[in-house]
Amino acid sequence: MRPIKLAYAPTRRSIFSAPDAVKYRNLTAQRLRELGVDFVDIDDINEEGLLYSEEDRLKMLAKFRAAGVDGLLLAHCNFGTEYLCARLAKDLGVPVLLWGPL
Repeated sequence: MRPIKLAYAPTRRSIFSAPDAVKYRNLTAQRLRELGVDFVDIDDINEEGLLYSEEDRLKMLAKFRAAGVDGLLLAHCNFGTEYLCARLAKDLGVPVLLWGPL
């Protein structure tokens, strides 16, 4: 059985603290690495490494498809842009895990 590769798409909502969202995005990515999870990050898509715009969603979709991901991890780092998350999940067509830090 081959290892599972996750698409990591942390997201934020613009009316809440962007610095806090970036903090939780980084903490989550760090923990995934510590656990040995194979994941495709979006830190090269925009400065924050977060899903919050349609333009970036399309770039993420292309990146995740090219990487052949098996699942999508949507980490809501300060709530999230649910409509973009839903579109990404629908278009990617893989199992989805919605998660939010405490």
